[in-house]
Amino acid sequence: MAWKDNKANKFYPSPSSDTPEPREQKNASKLHNPEPEYHHRHADPELEISGAMTLSEVSQKYAIPVTKLTEALNVPSNQAGEKIGRLKKRYHFEMDELRSTVTRLKKGN
Repeated sequence: MAWKDNKANKFYPSPSSDTPEPREQKNASKLHNPEPEYHHRHADPELEISGAMTLSEVSQKYAIPVTKLTEALNVPSNQAGEKIGRLKKRYHFEMDELRSTVTRLKKGN
């Protein structure tokens, strides 16, 4: 990169091919074309289950017995009214495991 002296005795880089492009211009395309969001792959994409729900709500929504659901996840049946997010941490299961269990139990009914 070559440096030139302007009239005010301040030095600035002269335009050349090795001058890096400003960051705003490089990333401008990302502003208009954002990268796609990451989507989880579920056992059944039709299932709408969130950590804010309870196992009782899931069993009612998908017409499966709550006792079968709690047994399959190794969760005591008296915890069916607790939020799934808390149960996941306490009983060490993942949402994908819950979704696949619900799918399996739905097919069994």
